[in-house]
Amino acid sequence: MTTRSDLHLSLANVVLALCATALLALPVARLPMRVPINYNEGWNAYQADRAMSGQPLYPPADSLLANNYPPLSFYVVGIAGRVAGDNVIAGRFVALLSLLTVVVGIFLVVMATTRSPRHRRTVWRSPFCRVLPPAFH
Repeated sequence: MTTRSDLHLSLANVVLALCATALLALPVARLPMRVPINYNEGWNAYQADRAMSGQPLYPPADSLLANNYPPLSFYVVGIAGRVAGDNVIAGRFVALLSLLTVVVGIFLVVMATTRSPRHRRTVWRSPFCRVLPPAFH
């Protein structure tokens, strides 16, 4: 039997899903654009290119330059960039895929640790809580 509380919760879920979809529409639409969105995109694309060409990613220890990024990200973006033809656009898609992977992981952890059937019905909202904040960046 559906209670009034369940109906309000379902309506809140629908509103939340619509808000998340609306907030993600612009960032997803901008993914393939060949204009800078973030000041750091070019540097990451350059480092991915260096990784793919076999050049060192990290400067010598006595250098005044620093690179504190994990090298795996440059190789992943570099490989995706070879497929996409552009490291900046590939980096955006890798970032989106990473976000979705984290969302699914959080969802699965919450589902595995939630025992109440009532909470299991509403736990699907948790991915939206993780998707909404990056949409504002």
